[in-house]
Amino acid sequence: MTEDAVIRQMSRDVVIQRLAKRFREEMGTPDIDVDSEAFTDYLLKYKVQAPRPRTERELLAQVAKKALKHEVRHDSVTGNEYRGWHAVQFEEDTETGQLRWRYYDIDHAPRFAMEKSAAFKIRSMVHDGVRVALDVAHWNRINAGKEEPIDVTKQLDLRLSVGVEMAARELDRQEDDDDHPTDDA
Repeated sequence: MTEDAVIRQMSRDVVIQRLAKRFREEMGTPDIDVDSEAFTDYLLKYKVQAPRPRTERELLAQVAKKALKHEVRHDSVTGNEYRGWHAVQFEEDTETGQLRWRYYDIDHAPRFAMEKSAAFKIRSMVHDGVRVALDVAHWNRINAGKEEPIDVTKQLDLRLSVGVEMAARELDRQEDDDDHPTDDA
């Protein structure tokens, strides 16, 4: 079976990954980045199937999720920012296999929803940390003796970073309060 025949039988993601390697080799740049526009033209040349166009409903749902995800509110007592809406996975769509989510207004969310939302976000942070650690370990290995190794262990302990960021936000809030005293002062 030819390489092209094998590629046609793979998932779209695997096809794109394999073609990226071939694209870099054909362009004579096997060790550098891929220009996304030129690579897209290359994928079209190989008739890689584009995702199906989204329906109006799907596009609107995507916009709605983004709008809810990005709403930032301010605590009336502390002045701290917080996200207004929190997503909680509740089922998988049997037709598409996509996860379905419900959005809870944090000011009215039941405890289970906030616990589930926080746990999901923390799992996501852990997953990202593992990926970063594995990526850096690989880079360190292949560049041993050529470059100084990158150490991400301190950055991956987020407790200090979160504490510093929270303290900086509190300091900024206090400075804003000093710059804009209330009429009571």
